[in-house]
Amino acid sequence: RAGVPPPAADGDGTPSLPRLKSVSSHVVAIEVNRFANATAPKGFRWEFIPGLGYGEGAMEVFPRIAAPTGAKLSYNVAIPSGAKSIEVTVVTRSTLAFARPEGHRYSVAFGKGGVPKIVNFNARLNERPENIYSVYYPTIARRVVRQKVRFDVPSGASGSATVELSPLDPGIAFEQLLIDCVQ
Repeated sequence: RAGVPPPAADGDGTPSLPRLKSVSSHVVAIEVNRFANATAPKGFRWEFIPGLGYGEGAMEVFPRIAAPTGAKLSYNVAIPSGAKSIEVTVVTRSTLAFARPEGHRYSVAFGKGGVPKIVNFNARLNERPENIYSVYYPTIARRVVRQKVRFDVPSGASGSATVELSPLDPGIAFEQLLIDCVQ
């Protein structure tokens, strides 16, 4: 059933932290439905699509009729002391650019009020001769697009921080986040 799942709760009924999969000592994978907060503009809603992708599912804003300006998923992440930068890998469904031929975009921000970085994740996912064999076919076979965004961690910062995903165009299905804290 589609819809945003309720936050998981610990035995005492309080919301629990997102389920994290340790990929290595400094990399974790976060399933996109394990957000801390989800916001959507009037007339739009976030939906969880179970089983879509490699993990638990995907999150997407509906309806897909216009840009969901103001939609956002926020994730709390732990930053170890000594981290110099954080690399966020965003895994999305390999959607073709149906609403914006020059490519669909989303933004990633790090920290409260952090400056977002805009990612055009499918600009080359088309049948142009220069892309057909190098980008289009391999991406369609993988069914996902992975894009990395790096942020500097302020000196002496450690503890909890926020990573925010905001779709800037319709039809973007977020599947997973990989957080790599570089020492």
